[in-house]
Amino acid sequence: MDNNFTVTAAFVTAFAAIVAPTITALIHSIKEYKISKMSSTIVKRLELCEVFSDAYSSCQYGTEKRGFALTFYKKSLKLAAVCHRRSVRRSLFLLANKVLQNGASKDTDKLYEHCIQLLSKEF
Repeated sequence: MDNNFTVTAAFVTAFAAIVAPTITALIHSIKEYKISKMSSTIVKRLELCEVFSDAYSSCQYGTEKRGFALTFYKKSLKLAAVCHRRSVRRSLFLLANKVLQNGASKDTDKLYEHCIQLLSKEF
């Protein structure tokens, strides 16, 4: 009987018994971290969407009534910063600029609805 094979097999088995639980724990920790990060990110994004909607509803029609336009502009840029899709960011920038320049209008209402549809696909 060959003792070299038996010794080698024993070392491999011992090494696997030590390393396997460590690797399993590491994989589990990484997955738990990603899940907690994703859940907190989603909560933050939903809060930004709510603030975005509230800021737009505060905007009034007409170029002379632009009191909340700057607030809406800032909230839109914060929301655009966390969006992954380029089309969503572009639409948010377009809406924010139009509201800042001209106030709310029927055109910006349509853009707002388009942005909300795009944001629903973002999450």
